Amino acid sequence: MLILEKVIVFQGTYLGKHPGPIGQKMMRGFLKVLGNQSWKPKSIFFLGEAVRLLTDEFDLLELLRTLDEQGIDLLACRAAVEDLGLDTKLKVGRISSTGVLVDLISRYEVITM
Repeated sequence: MLILEKVIVFQGTYLGKHPGPIGQKMMRGFLKVLGNQSWKPKSIFFLGEAVRLLTDEFDLLELLRTLDEQGIDLLACRAAVEDLGLDTKLKVGRISSTGVLVDLISRYEVITM
């Protein structure tokens, strides 16, 4: 497995401009395909509503745990976690800070989704 010098930033709970079921299906598909690739991003940073993906609110935990086990650092924005009251509800990944995000942005290519 090759870890690339890339960071993915998720801003929402879906991909594209489709906040309903199709956007969530696209998110599921993306995470599934990413888990089957021979390359991996260094980390995935979850901003805003995207931190909900790290809870059991969405049916993505199996896919996210696979990515975590493959060495991808799954990072949840502390401000979003606290604001949404999810402090004790994260099931995968870890809480991180904006400072870590700024550091990642300065060192790696960023893909925002």
